[in-house]
Amino acid sequence: MNFKKSDKVFEWMKETSFAVSEAKQERGAGYSNRTVDKYKYDFHRAMKIVEEKTGKNDPNKVRPNDIYNFVYAPMIEEYKQGKTEHASFLRGLDDALHAFAQASKASGVYKREIRTCDKRKTSQMLNENKVFRYSKDTTVMQATREDKEKVVEQLLLMKEKTNSEGKKQKIDAAINVLDLELATGRRISALLRSHVDNYDKETGQYTTFGDKGGKDNESYFLTSEAKEILDRVTEGKNGGAMIFTIKYSKNHPDPNKRGQDKPVESMRKEVSALIKDAAEKAGVNRDGQKFSSHACRKGFAEERALDYIKNMSADERRAELQRRRDIDPRFNARIEKVMDHIKSKFKNKTKAANRQFTDKEIIQLLVSSDINHSRKDVMRYYLGEEFWESVEDLL
Repeated sequence: MNFKKSDKVFEWMKETSFAVSEAKQERGAGYSNRTVDKYKYDFHRAMKIVEEKTGKNDPNKVRPNDIYNFVYAPMIEEYKQGKTEHASFLRGLDDALHAFAQASKASGVYKREIRTCDKRKTSQMLNENKVFRYSKDTTVMQATREDKEKVVEQLLLMKEKTNSEGKKQKIDAAINVLDLELATGRRISALLRSHVDNYDKETGQYTTFGDKGGKDNESYFLTSEAKEILDRVTEGKNGGAMIFTIKYSKNHPDPNKRGQDKPVESMRKEVSALIKDAAEKAGVNRDGQKFSSHACRKGFAEERALDYIKNMSADERRAELQRRRDIDPRFNARIEKVMDHIKSKFKNKTKAANRQFTDKEIIQLLVSSDINHSRKDVMRYYLGEEFWESVEDLL
């Protein structure tokens, strides 16, 4: 497969902070480099499958039916036979192909949009065949507070043993990232990209820009723990300053980089590697799954669900969801879309009209909004059936 031309599209997406939303693109809150790299990898994988089956060696020659018939259909069948890892790839592929289509013409690389699939059709294929990502099928574990504390303990031991100021900066950042991810549910890239003025101490509002998929995320709920951590990491810093900084060594080979702040993507890679190393030494990895910062995001989701279940009545949970809908029209529109999807499955129009969210669905939506998804289906990845079985007596 000749990717020479198509790869220019992905490079352009990085250079321009491209996003499907023009408003996000204008303020530079587009796809992260990591997201673009993932899209490129998935795009390449799909195109190579098509080439093997059809002999087509140029993405420009690939048609939607090639993707449906030679990528989605066979992998859906393999998923049903037990290859659950296909769910993650297939669920991400439609996003990759959609982003490529939008950027192909906008970049000027192609004269027209190169549409290799209809995202609505691929989503329908996956939903009808119940192809979903589940937490138990991923390589990332769901961290407990004990897991996180063991990793932090290892990081502190590393800090004691090093004389490098640069490594100490990385360790401090890693510890604060783990604390914040378990307390707020934000992704590591969003945390590292945060400025001091993204957090409003008066209102308790914490906004992160340019998260996965170029999304901007606002908090509907911050625990007292989250506020304490944010107060600590922003103390004494100017509003426009980055919350987290790691500097290049003063002896760096490039004189232009000496003592300068490292870019977010470099920080993410270094902090992530440090966390994984500490987790390995702490012995918290288990059952084929590994600890990473994202494991704390998954742990946060379970903690929030348990808090809603144990400390709110069903009526209070319903009222909280409505409160969030009332204060944010965009959030309300997303929730309405979820209900429209549920109602579309009813043949009886009267039953469809009377359908309301169940208590379980409300809990899923509250947690989903806490981790900035606002979708019910994605909660299968964070709150599996084993979780619901464990809280059955509490509902």
